[in-house]
Amino acid sequence: MGFFVWRQNNVGVYDAKRGVYRSGSAMRGVSDVLGIHKGTGKFIAVEVKVGKDALSDYQIVFLKRVQEAGGVAITARNFVDFQAEIEAFLASCSGQIDKSNEL
Repeated sequence: MGFFVWRQNNVGVYDAKRGVYRSGSAMRGVSDVLGIHKGTGKFIAVEVKVGKDALSDYQIVFLKRVQEAGGVAITARNFVDFQAEIEAFLASCSGQIDKSNEL
């Protein structure tokens, strides 16, 4: 089953002619990795944080909106915690998975 995911690029782009960074075109606070669980169609958002890096207010709001819409919102500080969150999600899906669209 698995997930269909992609890396969402949220950083600004450097404009060499002007010598400044231009804002990215994505909504502020959008998570680093977005995707869909193939079996349930549930949306997943993963915000990756390293070290002392903290969620911004925009990221907190985005993750809250994902949860309110029935999606899965994860803040991943390391792989072990990320894997535990995914496994908990998969366990909660027991009996909900639609295999009719399996390739």
